[in-house]
Amino acid sequence: MKLRFLFSFAALAATLVLLGFTVRQSAISSQNGGRQGQEATAQAAQPADSPVLNDLLDEVRLQSAQMEVDSEALLFMDRSPVWRQAHADQLNVIRGHVNEIGKLEQRMRDARDSGSPWQQDAVDQVRPLLQQMADNLTTAIEHYNRTRHVARTGPYADYLQANADLAVRLHAMVNDAVQYGKAKANFEKQSEPSEPGR
Repeated sequence: MKLRFLFSFAALAATLVLLGFTVRQSAISSQNGGRQGQEATAQAAQPADSPVLNDLLDEVRLQSAQMEVDSEALLFMDRSPVWRQAHADQLNVIRGHVNEIGKLEQRMRDARDSGSPWQQDAVDQVRPLLQQMADNLTTAIEHYNRTRHVARTGPYADYLQANADLAVRLHAMVNDAVQYGKAKANFEKQSEPSEPGR
């Protein structure tokens, strides 16, 4: 019985931390009331999650996952002269992902103010990573067009590695945000009081 209580308390504490609360704040609020209770009310009054931003973040998550796969595939593509056109085609595929995520990112920025704080943070984090990826990809394409050289070492290889790393970072960040949103929604749904007789 004692073990079950400790486990339940630990699960509750982890969930509260996930939602931005701490066990210490909850304990203080229940002991002192007053100002701490008002702070908790202010936190509860934050804007609700925007379904539009949830959908857009999920679209970016899916698009960035494919971009990650395609960027990493380019790293391991054969570098012989026969494969030069395949490199050009793959660079264009990745450019398509960047452009698509750019359109989604613009829509997210347009809807940013309707979102909750965690959604606004996620929107703010997409742009710098996407901009780095676009800049680096442009440099890689320009280098390829200028030299038609697809060696395993040197600048072209460095650009490909940087693109793959940025794609991994972007996908991980957006995936974490989407998973957080789902966990938060599930917690809130489970926390809703049930109707009598159910």
